[in-house]
Amino acid sequence: MKKSYLLVSLLFVIFSNTFSYAQTKPETFSPDISSIITEFDAYAANAQKQWNVPGISVAIVIDDQIVYKKSFGVTNVYQKIPVNNQTVFQIGSCAKSFTALLTAMLVDKNIFDWEDKVQKYLPNFQLFDETESSSITIEDLLSQNSGLPPYSQHLMLLFGYNRDFIINSMRYIKPIGKLGERYSYQNNLYLVLGRVIEKATGRSWNKNIKEMIFTPLEMPNTSTYYETFRNTKNKSSSHFYKNSVLETIPENVPYSRWPYEFAPAGGINSNIDDMSQWLLFLVNKNRLKISEINFEKLFEKKTYTGKNNSVNNYYCLGWRCEENPTDDIYWHAGATDGQGAYISIRRKEKIGIVVLMNLPNGKMAEALSKKFYDLYLGNIPTDWSVVKLRETNTSQKNKQKKQTKKTTKLAPFLNLEKYVGIYQNSLYGEAEVRIKDEQLQFSTGNREFWITLKHYNANSFSAVAVAGWNFKNPMFIFNVLNDEVQGVLVEKMTDGVEPGFKKIK
Repeated sequence: MKKSYLLVSLLFVIFSNTFSYAQTKPETFSPDISSIITEFDAYAANAQKQWNVPGISVAIVIDDQIVYKKSFGVTNVYQKIPVNNQTVFQIGSCAKSFTALLTAMLVDKNIFDWEDKVQKYLPNFQLFDETESSSITIEDLLSQNSGLPPYSQHLMLLFGYNRDFIINSMRYIKPIGKLGERYSYQNNLYLVLGRVIEKATGRSWNKNIKEMIFTPLEMPNTSTYYETFRNTKNKSSSHFYKNSVLETIPENVPYSRWPYEFAPAGGINSNIDDMSQWLLFLVNKNRLKISEINFEKLFEKKTYTGKNNSVNNYYCLGWRCEENPTDDIYWHAGATDGQGAYISIRRKEKIGIVVLMNLPNGKMAEALSKKFYDLYLGNIPTDWSVVKLRETNTSQKNKQKKQTKKTTKLAPFLNLEKYVGIYQNSLYGEAEVRIKDEQLQFSTGNREFWITLKHYNANSFSAVAVAGWNFKNPMFIFNVLNDEVQGVLVEKMTDGVEPGFKKIK
């Protein structure tokens, strides 16, 4: 049950910009809330260390007040610069809720309607099925029920494909179901929505979202451009694990631009100062002009995503929903290469939490949100960090078991020159295999980034580690007939009508 004293005596409090080992006593604004915040603060500091996340920022909103805002850890594991409340992170797929809100506001302005067909604004837009191409709506683009394979075109992020190619090539994705039939998470359809918004308004998604959301919500440090993030002095570095050692991802890797190529799905930079303003809006629906009906539509349960611990889960419009007997939890996680974000709200209780991280870790962020909800609602105490650590360890072990077991006796492979050449796929276009430093390399898209291949067994190869990315072994399986290479199957690139690349020269 919600504590009745909150609205009576709650005063505005923001924790100081300190990192995890600083001793900062919370300000006292209500005896009961003060004890809750004190316990949560200690829990957050410990969780950051438990999960070995270099730096995090956390904000909590209750009703119309920011009751907690604090940062822990460092921006970079090597430089040891403390994270503070102005440190900018990439928020990844938490951007989807911004795009959904922008869409609702444009519906309010009669720019378009939820049920408008995509082809009304993009006449050449085409999916594999012509009927579904002509029937998919603006609302469908947000609902994650397109019938496309999960994360279709995902490796186009890595290889630098441009927006036009991504959208135009969607007609070559082989569907796994009918439109509206099942849940299947996508980034590319939010990119399509961004193009619809551009065509309907005559302005870019970037400009619309800044003028209609960031500016009125007083989010001056929130941006949507790669160059802005790169030029920000107080920003967090991206991190990943290499052979169980935490390292930073170099800023100049060719694939570092992908969140901004997919901006409506994941290309927003922000800090906890600004994201707390976003959280205030979500909990209170103030400071932006949006109708009740279209704001509520964002939280309608559109697509059933399955059960988690016997709890029903859904995808709404840019939001996930975890059903709860007293108050559903609406949330979304986001991740880029080496950074992450998590936002969660309980709308009836009018509370919410946002977590920014410089190592993607949705489980840790979820643990923090559940811990705060338990403290605030007086639930039976649960150490959610330990629970989620256990889940993560079990998941990792299961993934390792599913990996193809490498035979102890390796089959020989061809001379490397045999694999070299140009390959073709209807969805991904041309790809190339070359030899560099006596090793095979693979690239496609704009060919700025090359994956180095390492022999796995026979004519299959694994990928040498790519910072921020994980692949199964083997990643590349070459089709060989009479000692001649015919083509190659590439993991996470088999979603087209042609699952593999055909060697053409």
